[in-house]
Amino acid sequence: MLIAVHGGPFHADDCFSCALLTLLHPEAELARGLPETELATAEIVVDTGLVYDPDHHRFDHHQRGFAESRSNGVPFSAFGLLWRHRGADFVTRFRRLPAGVLSTEAFESELMRAVDKRLVEPVDAVDNGWFYIGVRKAYQGHGLVPYDLFDVLDAFRPIDDSEVALSWAFSKAVALCREILLGTLLRCEREVLASQVVAGELGRARAEGRLYLELPGSLPFREYLLDLEEGLTPPFSTLELAEYSPSVLFVLYPKAREGKTQWYVEALPHSRERFENRRSLPEPWGGRSGEELAKVSGVAGAAFCHRNLFLCAARTREDALALLGKALGSRTVEGPQARRKEGYDSSTML
Repeated sequence: MLIAVHGGPFHADDCFSCALLTLLHPEAELARGLPETELATAEIVVDTGLVYDPDHHRFDHHQRGFAESRSNGVPFSAFGLLWRHRGADFVTRFRRLPAGVLSTEAFESELMRAVDKRLVEPVDAVDNGWFYIGVRKAYQGHGLVPYDLFDVLDAFRPIDDSEVALSWAFSKAVALCREILLGTLLRCEREVLASQVVAGELGRARAEGRLYLELPGSLPFREYLLDLEEGLTPPFSTLELAEYSPSVLFVLYPKAREGKTQWYVEALPHSRERFENRRSLPEPWGGRSGEELAKVSGVAGAAFCHRNLFLCAARTREDALALLGKALGSRTVEGPQARRKEGYDSSTML
């Protein structure tokens, strides 16, 4: 099988398109920069040719009059067009986890949507000029230079733009994109399955008037809860969006690390953009561990508290509940004007 793609400089759109196709067709040969007269020899043509015709495996978005876009207005690039027609094949072939209580069809449909939101749509947006201006301005306001997925792929570009050098670099970039695509699918599988657990516990917490959730493990709960609060549709929600309010302050869960299990209490942030805790752990706990933390907290099994007061650990569930109780009784909920904490990403700590 021959897959044709444009020559010259490469971008995330054509790199991920070719990654998807070569995962589905590992025997295929990639041909960059074929003359227009030779494109007909290729079984699949992507991001070149000025034709969008899925029945004949042509996936370009550069042609005059092309106006395909998502319901939110984000235009499709070649990657998005491919995902629309071949994403289901990819999910069916490469998903690793069982569907559990969900039907296979429902599970795979949700995975299609989740991967699109996580990876495909952002690639399409940037390829069509929808840059993350707000994110870049936020970084630059602190004297930082953002470094994202698109910068990573651009790092493969050679100094000289000879076709030989570009084709070699393109093959390296496509190989990385294959791993990212597979990893994104696995991440989305974890999130979709975890959402069922979080939804059930969220319903129980509401019914009992609790300000915390207790989960059976270190599940990816933040995205699900923040989706609800931002009016998005999280996967397989058991709650009506109108019934949910951001009243959950902490999440309690066990996690095995270095051969032993500890229990953690984690504060939720106000939003994706704001790292302030809805309610911080008590100030005297910050940056302390072991006997020092046990003494200031009054909980003998206290093990560790992050200096930014968003995460603490204990030896047992009972110890963690004791820390949680003290945190809930320690102060009122911090509002929008709360003191800004030093920057952190709690997802990297778990």
